[in-house]
Amino acid sequence: MSKKILLAGVIGGAVIFIWSFISHMLLPLGEAGIKTLPNEDAVIAALRDNAKEPAVYLFPGFMSSDMTAAQQEEYNKKREQGPAGFLVYHPGSSPIMFPKRLMIELVTNIFSAIIAAFLLSQALGKLTGLGGRVLFVTLLGAVPFFVIDASYWNWYDFPIKYVLAQLTDQVVGFALAGVAMAKMLK
Repeated sequence: MSKKILLAGVIGGAVIFIWSFISHMLLPLGEAGIKTLPNEDAVIAALRDNAKEPAVYLFPGFMSSDMTAAQQEEYNKKREQGPAGFLVYHPGSSPIMFPKRLMIELVTNIFSAIIAAFLLSQALGKLTGLGGRVLFVTLLGAVPFFVIDASYWNWYDFPIKYVLAQLTDQVVGFALAGVAMAKMLK
């Protein structure tokens, strides 16, 4: 991989990182579809008493392929009656360590942009104009949305407001990075 591709990836990753700051801190995208639990103290106390290990918890439980027809029917009844949810849970305290998490975010943004820059460099023979190169990188940013966030919406009923905010965040971030990378990789 050439230095030019690596540099384009680093710059693209920095652009995604800056966009993420804007979208989460200055725009409402970072909060879309997310709310604080009502009666949070009581819910947290119940979780402390009952959930002892870190996990992704689904309720009403997890529907497995080895369930009998009667168990599947009972599961469907619970699901229809509600509530149903997807909970990422950590029983112990975990300090946010903000600078460390920002650095991890920056590194993962750069890594994803290096992959995009490499793929863009491989497609350059077919992408002659700036617009085509930007669109190529933009579409790369849409792939994780359709593989992950759209699936969460489909299977776990993630709020549509949250899911659309994720789509906007990813596509705009990669479009902006695409502009920077497309100008560097011709």
